[in-house]
Amino acid sequence: METDTVYRFTEFGHKQIIPLEEKTMVSDGLEIPYYFLQPERSDNYPLVVWLHGSSSSFSPRWHQYAQYFGNQGFAFVAINFSGSTGLGRPDLSREELLQLQSKEVRAVINEIRSHHGLSGNPVVGVGVSYGTILSGKISKMYPGLFDMVLEYAPVYPAEDYPKDLPVHIFTGAQDAYADREELVRHANLTPLH
Repeated sequence: METDTVYRFTEFGHKQIIPLEEKTMVSDGLEIPYYFLQPERSDNYPLVVWLHGSSSSFSPRWHQYAQYFGNQGFAFVAINFSGSTGLGRPDLSREELLQLQSKEVRAVINEIRSHHGLSGNPVVGVGVSYGTILSGKISKMYPGLFDMVLEYAPVYPAEDYPKDLPVHIFTGAQDAYADREELVRHANLTPLH
């Protein structure tokens, strides 16, 4: 691949469309909808856990990312946790909602790892916008659940991560929503371009 060429996510790999399975699991009486993709060659490849932004859900606009990861051999799950479009929880404070969302994400990860032959595979949390706040909360509530975290377009600094957890920040140089220097200072990290 040439270094000066811009590629769309759909132009990588085998260009194979891997079906996304729409599933639901129940944990503590709550239905948790999620999308799951497992390519044929996913042994020893990470499970990518996509944590979308607030006031939205995992929708078709994000499917190209699932296909990209799947074509690289990664299993992929996107969880429409409480607070997602159609799953609002106005009765909960922000902290209570983060705790509930963290619990739901952990339940889905455990379900997938135990039922899809991924129990020994590493888990990579990909937080998008608000999802970066959630990935930080999960990392504090359940140390060791994620083997790595990618913060993609964070709005503001997430929770302090455990010192032994690799965290990478992807943000634009002209990002109007997040102060890059504050993100790096808060997380004690170096952003990747």
